[in-house]
Amino acid sequence: MNCKHCYIKAKDEKQEEELTTQEAKRFIEDLGNLKIPVLLFSGGEPTLRRDIYKIAEHASSKGLRVVLSSNGVNINKESIERMKNAGIKRLSISLDGATSQTHDNFRGVEGAFRQAVRGAKEAKEADLDFQINTTIARLNLEEVPGILNLAA
Repeated sequence: MNCKHCYIKAKDEKQEEELTTQEAKRFIEDLGNLKIPVLLFSGGEPTLRRDIYKIAEHASSKGLRVVLSSNGVNINKESIERMKNAGIKRLSISLDGATSQTHDNFRGVEGAFRQAVRGAKEAKEADLDFQINTTIARLNLEEVPGILNLAA
């Protein structure tokens, strides 16, 4: 996406500084040894990483409570099932507008609102704990009550 509020300059290719699967697993083992209680995968969009479920499963096996923060675009029945199987206990979905016009403008991608709402509905139907995360800015301040109503 091309979110207006984001400090990350998203690119479609793997970044040089990105951890390999093995490096991520070693880091997670260190976190487990330090008794870190929760590990949140966020991004950009963590579901774009091909090994995210493998890494999440490893973290869960080390006793960490695994949470995933998503823009909702890749959230569907299949991905939710994979999350649950990997030990992901909670999902947060970004929703920055009560309407598609506001959210899509905020996220810089047409259809992002529809996909985020669909992802939240899929999580609810699959009984996966989830929450809505909202970045409040001048662009959406007037819609905060509507976002709350939509979330409810």
